[in-house]
Amino acid sequence: MLDYIIYGKIIIDSIRLLSGKVIENQLGGGGPQGAFGARLWSDSVGLVSRIGKEFPETAKISLEHLYINTEGIQIYSDLDTLFGSMTMMITII
Repeated sequence: MLDYIIYGKIIIDSIRLLSGKVIENQLGGGGPQGAFGARLWSDSVGLVSRIGKEFPETAKISLEHLYINTEGIQIYSDLDTLFGSMTMMITII
């Protein structure tokens, strides 16, 4: 039995750093972030979400390496996985 079950979106992010380097396939979205936070208080955390056909296996492995139960993640072959992009910016005042 899980102590915490987190429900939320999974988004695969590409992050552009100030140097211009792009880091691809980073696990993002409210679901994983909530699960990461719950892991601070419990060793028994599960994630419930839906993903599409392009979901990178490395993202699921990342969750499992943090001991987050992924049995609640459902794959829908007719849906696209959500992808996002970010650019890191800094403003000096």
